[in-house]
Amino acid sequence: MSMASDFRKKGIAKTFVTDDGKEYLVMRFPDGSGCILQKVKDDSGASANYIRVSHQKPKLLKIDGTLNGNQTTYQIIDDLVG
Repeated sequence: MSMASDFRKKGIAKTFVTDDGKEYLVMRFPDGSGCILQKVKDDSGASANYIRVSHQKPKLLKIDGTLNGNQTTYQIIDDLVG
């Protein structure tokens, strides 16, 4: 596979803010998998770091309460960023 075809199969990332003001970065990768990261500010407040969220499905449903809780985590991620 050439590098050009690898480039076309890029992932997607979108940022969401929940009602409580927390920011999340939801990413979907070319293989259909994905993850959710929570934005945390450093002590100076000048930059942000991200931490991986465990128990991702409840957080994803909190981001968009209209999503179907019977879907897999990856299906929910696809609905959010697709």
